[in-house]
Amino acid sequence: MQVRRECGCFANLSRVLSILQLIEADHKTVTTYIADRIAINPAICNGRPIVRGMRVTVQTVLEFLFAGTPREELLHQYPMLEPEDLDACQQFTDFKDRIEGVN
Repeated sequence: MQVRRECGCFANLSRVLSILQLIEADHKTVTTYIADRIAINPAICNGRPIVRGMRVTVQTVLEFLFAGTPREELLHQYPMLEPEDLDACQQFTDFKDRIEGVN
């Protein structure tokens, strides 16, 4: 694409685009907490809900729990998790189910 320089409105276009790209990149690294211990960050696990900003998805925790894995075993396998994290994952599912039931 060729930019015509006669018009002053295009003079700083590349600079503006660079700034917008920096803002967009910064926004993608922001962790947003949607519950007490549940967060979403587009740069971690493709934006899936995660536990306390770590690379452990709520889905992973719930799959283990729903498969019958004892809480103690799950905490042993994932030592960075705390019992409150498991509770938060279960509460998140209950909340999500209620929200989806409204729609």
